[in-house]
Amino acid sequence: MSILCKKVIGVLIVTGFFWGCDQATPVYYEIDSASSSSVSGESSSSAVSKTSSSSAVSENSSSSSVLVNSSSSVSVTSSSSAVFGNSSSSFEDVSSVISSSSVFINSSSSEQVLSSSSLDVANCDGFVEGTMREHYGKLKPQFCDERDGKKYVYVEINGKTWMAENLNYSTDNSLCYGNESESCDTFGRLYFWIDVMNGTLSSDGNPSGVRGVCPSGWHLPSRSEWNELADFVGDDSAIKLMAADWQGTDDYGFSTLAGGEYLYNAGRFNNRGRYAHWWSATDGSAVGYGSVAYRWYITEDEERLAEYTGYKTNGYSVRCLKD
Repeated sequence: MSILCKKVIGVLIVTGFFWGCDQATPVYYEIDSASSSSVSGESSSSAVSKTSSSSAVSENSSSSSVLVNSSSSVSVTSSSSAVFGNSSSSFEDVSSVISSSSVFINSSSSEQVLSSSSLDVANCDGFVEGTMREHYGKLKPQFCDERDGKKYVYVEINGKTWMAENLNYSTDNSLCYGNESESCDTFGRLYFWIDVMNGTLSSDGNPSGVRGVCPSGWHLPSRSEWNELADFVGDDSAIKLMAADWQGTDDYGFSTLAGGEYLYNAGRFNNRGRYAHWWSATDGSAVGYGSVAYRWYITEDEERLAEYTGYKTNGYSVRCLKD
């Protein structure tokens, strides 16, 4: 089906991508929390989603401006099979949620240029690795990210060292929920998968070997590594990994907070206070869907740390594992 465009007061807005799908084609839905309690359209019993087939891939081969206005823009190039919408809803105006910044999503495999904050290497001077800090009622060691001087606490679970808070490293494409800087301070940033991988190929290894957006000496967990964590924590894994501030017992100091997500195809932030999502380093090509990648999530409604898939154009949180 064709792309529908509207010109409003000299500002070009591509209102959405629409395509027809055969009724037998599985479709991955992103659902607003106001209309459903499910996470991005999955039922509570689902472990892995069914995504749209390759026919739901953006049909244009040249770059397409998705939103252009005087204060913000979202640009998409379709040199790979990234999906930018679903078959049941139209694209909403992203300008209502992305302000005063440019978000660029490039679906090619070329390495992304990270923000200028990566040049600030002096902020860790004098910092002692392992310095303790109280974090949600527990004393935890810290390390310093030499790219921007931010300090992160970490914990050891089953012999693996996990960040005990979400990554908050600024890249050109990353977002703070609701465009509120204080949200990044509490929940970390939301990242698109292309930004998270930073030009690295998908991996399901253990360890993944994918540094991606993570600090030096750390890597993005693969699907296998997330599975290993879930299996080790066992029953009631969600409750055990949630911070006490979010109705959990935080048995391992993982201190999950409900940072929400950014739904690109709907053009909105969603579910802060209800859901936590993290990217993995593993895309969905193994099951025939290269437009999605595996993510892990915890919700206020379920008792488990669970696996699902999400469009690579959505924004989710990142936790890194020590090499």
